Amino acid sequence: MKTAAAGIFSGILLVLSFPRSDVSLAAWVALVPLLYHATRATPRQGLVSGAILGVVFHLGNLYWISEVMVRYGGLGRPVSIAVLAALVGYLTLFTMAFGGLTAVACRWGGPRGLLVAPVFWVGLEFFKNFPWGGFPWCLLGYSQARVAPVVQMASITGIYGISLLVVWVSALVAYWLSGPGWKRAVVAGAPVAIVLAGVMSYGYGELSESVPEATYPVTAVQGNVAQENKWDAGYGARIFADHMRLSAEAAANGSRLIAWPESSTPFLFDQSPLVAGEMRAFASRAGVYLLFGSDDYETVAPQEGGGVRAYNGAKLISPEGEVELRYRKIVLVPFGEYVPMRSVFSFAESLMEGVSDFSSGTEVLVAPVDGARLGTFICYEAIYPDLVRRFVVKGAGLLVNLTNDAWFGETSAPYQHFNMAVARAVETRRYLVRAANTGISAIVDPYGRVLTQSDLFTQQVVSGNVSFRSDETLFVRYGNLVAHSSAVATLLFGLAVFVMKNKTNTEA
Repeated sequence: MKTAAAGIFSGILLVLSFPRSDVSLAAWVALVPLLYHATRATPRQGLVSGAILGVVFHLGNLYWISEVMVRYGGLGRPVSIAVLAALVGYLTLFTMAFGGLTAVACRWGGPRGLLVAPVFWVGLEFFKNFPWGGFPWCLLGYSQARVAPVVQMASITGIYGISLLVVWVSALVAYWLSGPGWKRAVVAGAPVAIVLAGVMSYGYGELSESVPEATYPVTAVQGNVAQENKWDAGYGARIFADHMRLSAEAAANGSRLIAWPESSTPFLFDQSPLVAGEMRAFASRAGVYLLFGSDDYETVAPQEGGGVRAYNGAKLISPEGEVELRYRKIVLVPFGEYVPMRSVFSFAESLMEGVSDFSSGTEVLVAPVDGARLGTFICYEAIYPDLVRRFVVKGAGLLVNLTNDAWFGETSAPYQHFNMAVARAVETRRYLVRAANTGISAIVDPYGRVLTQSDLFTQQVVSGNVSFRSDETLFVRYGNLVAHSSAVATLLFGLAVFVMKNKTNTEA
């Protein structure tokens, strides 16, 4: 009973920490029930409590996946529930391992074993990137994405460092509860007070920094195209006209860069000369850069297997009417944009909504914009810190995220996705322009402050001023050191547990 209760309570608190509940404070104590239980649990009980935590947390955060698959993927309700259950089961393996490893650490070291729990949590969060890019959705650090003073630390450690900090606080609270007394209260409380004071001081110091005035005018166009109409030929002309009208409005108001969402219109730029010509002419006439999502198709040479490859892409037209950028999405959504191990997962074919199976791009590209450089990433790529970091390493002074979140409906998913994009701005200290088909479109400053944003399912333009930056954060310079080192430590500890267990079994 205690094992189940620990997992359930921690899982509920984690769910409350994320949108749309947004009780970010809950994250700091969310793991206390599970960690306290680990000090008294057997490894088997630790595994069970971690599994229960995982089921509660991931079902509470990812409930929307089943509805997406029914409404847009063409799957029946039973199959969509089975797919959701499979994803929750996969993600629960990580929390299950966390519970088991923490219980072993406490068995070997007593309550002090809790002090390595944050390393386990972050290491296992990192392993969620595998296989096929994994599904590192709603890492614990994202619960603090809109807590401005706290999230500034991401510029040093990346989002994984925020996860480490949050779990560390829970671990120290659980350590204190495992043997109440003033000595243990001091041992647990003093580090928390000192570290949090340091984090908050750094955060407020960064937020109070004098930043040069942003003077470069940009606009994100939100066309608000329903997913079921997106590739309907009957809506094509109206969708294109709406995007052109909103762009003309933005240009008339002085915007120099105008961004359209992922797969903005139901036309292929390279195969629609009239549409392409009109877009080029508009950019030249208005004197603007036009960035837009547009799928690419490439004929494959016979010696390479023949056929056609499809890419989810983005293009940039300059004020001279030239195409300055052809970026192809590198990280694709498994079972959404391609089917890994197709022969095994053939049932997921219906998730491909009227398009060919996408191929992955291979190159991080930046584009010249008025003497500076711009990097754009597409939709799901926003949840990968190291990928976005690579655009900045390559010289991007401004980041633009093109996405289509219409799939998510009115669920918590658009808000979860947006928070992850906000974290990318903080990690890299870059302005972020986000153009989302149905929202949330926004302009975010380099400190994660949302300067302006749209509502969901409205047609509008989101305009503001940004600047191109050339400074490098420690995260940009050194990458995910916190995540990588935690992953190595977790793996080594897991191997040690395996060896000790085998040795015990052999001796018995």
